[in-house]
Amino acid sequence: MQILILEYFTSGAAGLNPDPALTAEGDAMLQALIMDLQNTPFNLTTLRAQSLLPLAGAAHQWVGDLTEFPALLAAQLEQAEATLIIAPETNHILYDMARIVTDSTSQWLGCTPEAIFICTDKMLCAEHLERAGITTITGQLAIDWLAQPAFSGPFICKPRDGAGCVETYFFNDAKALQTHLEQSSHQDLTQQLVQPYLTGQSLSLCLFISDSTCQVLSLNRQQIEKQAGQLHFHHVETGIDYPSSFSQQDAQQLAKQLHRAIPGLWGFIGVDLLHSAERTYLIEVNPRLTTAFNHVPKLGISSSQLLLEALPS
Repeated sequence: MQILILEYFTSGAAGLNPDPALTAEGDAMLQALIMDLQNTPFNLTTLRAQSLLPLAGAAHQWVGDLTEFPALLAAQLEQAEATLIIAPETNHILYDMARIVTDSTSQWLGCTPEAIFICTDKMLCAEHLERAGITTITGQLAIDWLAQPAFSGPFICKPRDGAGCVETYFFNDAKALQTHLEQSSHQDLTQQLVQPYLTGQSLSLCLFISDSTCQVLSLNRQQIEKQAGQLHFHHVETGIDYPSSFSQQDAQQLAKQLHRAIPGLWGFIGVDLLHSAERTYLIEVNPRLTTAFNHVPKLGISSSQLLLEALPS
């Protein structure tokens, strides 16, 4: 089976000189996935920017210029029986790429565009989670918070469609947040989300969801630090022990609730959590592979086997 595997920042889709940190993170995810898929019936192809070194384990379609990418992607989709893409939700990048694949003849190995759209919009996602009875942290659009705050500080302010900790800021009081927001345009205020800042352990789950299964692959610990008023993600420890206040059974139950709450989730899913002794909040749903998946094979779990079992016979 011919499978196209594409990572946004390394594929040339973001240009030949994208952000170095995001490129390195994306390349690590791509290499881990290719390595796990090598000893399978899959024949792998990837689109890769000419400014990067080649990877072992997959045929390469080199991308020499950003303008070449759409045509090269279309040509590869005609040849690939299935396609898996790693991309951020920001600016609807993952959603747009999913639509391109689902409009082609190649089978899309990922969440439906509709599910991606819900997960991308943090306000919309929180509404779905709340309706399903899942404990989450709601918030207000920045423009609404300025008009009438619904909660007091401390606060987090982040993009409505962000990924990771990109442009995520901490404010101890309302005055500091107000000063920050008043520097934004009206349009920007409609795309920023204000939430109460709560303390606890930053955890995440690696899930694999298919038509017939919903599996928790690992519980992970995220190292997120505040530096100069901004949150920064440093690294993730994959496969930690479950605390007594959040058991493996609790995680599996939460995964099943999430599966019911957002129809169309499929494949590798990352879930960000905030855990305290009192409760566990589901913060965000990443409808794609995340960095934590890089180390899942070390736990004796094969991504390739999960994909093989999930594909239609």
